[in-house]
Amino acid sequence: MAKGQPGDEREAMKKRVLEPEARPVETGGGGVFPAEQKYRSLLENLSDAVFLLRIPEGVYEYVSPAATEVFGYPAEDFYRKPFFLRDIIHPDYYEYCKDKWEELLEGTAGRSYEYKIVDPKGKERWIFQSNKGIVDSEGRLIALEGLCRNITAPRQTVTTLREKERKYRRLFEATGDAILLAEKKTGRILDANTAALELYGYCLEEILKLRVNDLSSEPDPLILTLKSTESPVLQRDHRKKDGSVFPVEAKV
Repeated sequence: MAKGQPGDEREAMKKRVLEPEARPVETGGGGVFPAEQKYRSLLENLSDAVFLLRIPEGVYEYVSPAATEVFGYPAEDFYRKPFFLRDIIHPDYYEYCKDKWEELLEGTAGRSYEYKIVDPKGKERWIFQSNKGIVDSEGRLIALEGLCRNITAPRQTVTTLREKERKYRRLFEATGDAILLAEKKTGRILDANTAALELYGYCLEEILKLRVNDLSSEPDPLILTLKSTESPVLQRDHRKKDGSVFPVEAKV
C-alpha cells in the first residue's frame, strides 16, 4: 500500500476493474446476465490487455487474460513480481521506459506510449499502451489504468516499406541517367535524381514546381507528355534553367 494511501482508496481502485459500476439490465435487449457479470465478461474478452497498476509500488492490481496474447507472458507473471515489465523491456527502450516511470512518479500520466519488449521466445514485440491516471481525493496520482496492444505486425510493415524506399532511393540516385518522376495525367514533376538536377541546372525545390512540358524547348507544349506513344524513346530538345537548349532521348 502506498504511504499515506487510505485502504478504502485501494479497494476503490480494485473495484474500478474487477467490479464495474452496476447498471440496470436492459429489458428490451434480451439481457440475461447481471450487469457486473456482463461488463466483466466484456473486459476479459477484449483482445487488448487491460491493466491497473499501483503507483509508486509498481504492483499490478489487475491484468486481463489477454496479456498472454499481447506480451507473450501470462497475467500471473505480472502479479508475481512488481515492475515485471522492466524485466521484459527491450534494451533499446529501457531508458525510455525509465524516463516515463519517473514522469509517473512526478504525477504525470502520458496518454500513450510505444515501446518494444522481448517475449519468452526471445522475439521482439512492439507494444502500444494507452493510459489513464487515477488520483486520490487530494489530486495525487496513485494508479494507472489502461490498455496494451501488440502492434508488431503493422510496425514491421512500416519498417519494411521504409527499407524498400531507402533501397530504391539509393538506386534512383546511383544511376548516371537523369530521372524524373511525374504524374501521368498532368506531367507535374514529383521527384528528380541528382543527375537530373545537374543536367537541367535546377535545385530540387525549383524543379518540383515545374511540369515535364516546362523543360521542353519545342513549340508544341504537348510535344512531350507522359501519354502512351508508338515509340518508347522520344528524340526532343530540352532547355536548361540558364536557357541553353540541348538534345535528349526521353524514355517514358
